[in-house]
Amino acid sequence: MIEQCMPGKINMVIIKSIGRFARNTLDCLKYIRQLKDRNIPV
Repeated sequence: MIEQCMPGKINMVIIKSIGRFARNTLDCLKYIRQLKDRNIPV
């Protein structure tokens, strides 16, 4: 999913729970920051 967000194929990410989005807090924060830099809300 993250790979599809980077070129702009996905413009918003809606998640049910953080555990489904990333395995740990550091990964979650990393991905949210990457998406925020590309103006993709999570």
